[in-house]
Amino acid sequence: MHRFWALLFGVVLTAVFVSTAIAPAMKWWPPMPASTYAPDIDKLFIAILLTTAFFYVLTEVLLVLNILRSGRPDAKSTFSHGNNKLEFVWTAIPAVILIALAVIQINVWAGIKYPTKMAENIEKGEPHLQLAGDARQWEYRFRYPSVAHFNEWQKNPTEAKNDFARRLPERRDDIHVGNDIHTWKGVRTLVHLRTRDVGHSVFFPNLRLKQDALPGKIIPL
Repeated sequence: MHRFWALLFGVVLTAVFVSTAIAPAMKWWPPMPASTYAPDIDKLFIAILLTTAFFYVLTEVLLVLNILRSGRPDAKSTFSHGNNKLEFVWTAIPAVILIALAVIQINVWAGIKYPTKMAENIEKGEPHLQLAGDARQWEYRFRYPSVAHFNEWQKNPTEAKNDFARRLPERRDDIHVGNDIHTWKGVRTLVHLRTRDVGHSVFFPNLRLKQDALPGKIIPL
């Protein structure tokens, strides 16, 4: 009986890994990237996936081997409790891996999440679009700047940075849209996200962007 369940588990595990490996070629996942930083996010995702998959397979193989071994009448349990060297090794390895992953992702997240990086990009004078997003129960409302205000940003990057610092001040002729974000290809888009009630989350799979909106805070993304 032990052998049956061990073999069944092995078959299921193999099917999962094969389907995961061919999924990108079949365009099952991930969604097609639609942002400049999406490829960097995908690289981090693959690196973390391969790392966790390796150790998952390693531990599950050891588990299955021990299940098969336990079915023998002469089998004896092997204990590792009290082996300080072994416990140090299997604690140190994950710690080093986690630190390495944290270090390699700093620049990627900085370009997406850090307000100082966003301000630097705006200062370069590149075309950009800023809008405010208000999350509330059952709805997201997005406010776009008026045409006059938007044109002024293109002429004066310093003014754009000041507007960034003031969190996009509201004007009478701003445009309000419910549940949709409209922009165009190649433009830097900055959303000032906030919530009107409780915590909410926005998620754009193709942009590889997910952000929680927290009460009392305005979060740029």
